[in-house]
Amino acid sequence: MHALNETEGQVLFAHARLLPVVAKLEGRVPNLRYVIYNGDISDNPPSIPNVEVLHLSEVEEPGKASIAE
Repeated sequence: MHALNETEGQVLFAHARLLPVVAKLEGRVPNLRYVIYNGDISDNPPSIPNVEVLHLSEVEEPGKASIAE
């Protein structure tokens, strides 16, 4: 948390099993806008106000589709 606040980080990468811990950051990391996770989860990802929680594949696929030749 300190590193995110000190650098005003807006993106956090985490493994799916750490999402419950990440959800506890709610309101404590004001610049956080995106959480990108890898791995599988059995339920829906946690909802964090003002933060978009995305699986890595949701970021990779659009990127692959727009690769410049």
